[in-house]
Amino acid sequence: MSRKPPTEMDRLILFVELADHYLKACDELPLETGVSISMSEEVPLALELRLMLLRKFVEQDRDGDGNVHLRRVASAFGECFVGSSPVYQENLTLYAAEVGRVLEGKTGMVANGVQDEKYGIFYDALYGRLMHADWGRNSANLGRAGFIMRAALTDIYLHLDGLVREAHFSITSALEQGQLRPRR
Repeated sequence: MSRKPPTEMDRLILFVELADHYLKACDELPLETGVSISMSEEVPLALELRLMLLRKFVEQDRDGDGNVHLRRVASAFGECFVGSSPVYQENLTLYAAEVGRVLEGKTGMVANGVQDEKYGIFYDALYGRLMHADWGRNSANLGRAGFIMRAALTDIYLHLDGLVREAHFSITSALEQGQLRPRR
């Protein structure tokens, strides 16, 4: 059985199915609501689990972008879109570009004179503790203050979650309106 979707329309359907699953999982993994200032050392488990579930939408695999990476999804959308308004396509292209800025950008946090890049914290958390057992990455995070990790991971999560939700809305709306069809 192939790892890749046979058509770009199948890629879009796979994205919608997996995003539906992600959204249901979020319902089961509630996060604290409201604005609070916390110096807590703990990163909430629900946040860590949500980040793990988001990975498939934003991370590359050994062949490049993963099957439902937002860049591939935006490209598939462009190939299958038959509607007259370019708004959905423009939105998905923007979402895909924003993933790159969130994960590859040089925005960082400064606390007590220490510069830490958020995407480094994200990858160190994913591969050092959450998904794999990378000793070096886990050690890097153990050396960071807990509140810095919590703030960085929360910021990345909020950005990525919003992008996946918006892409899901655009694709499901276009599907419901009959604006997506497989290319022959």
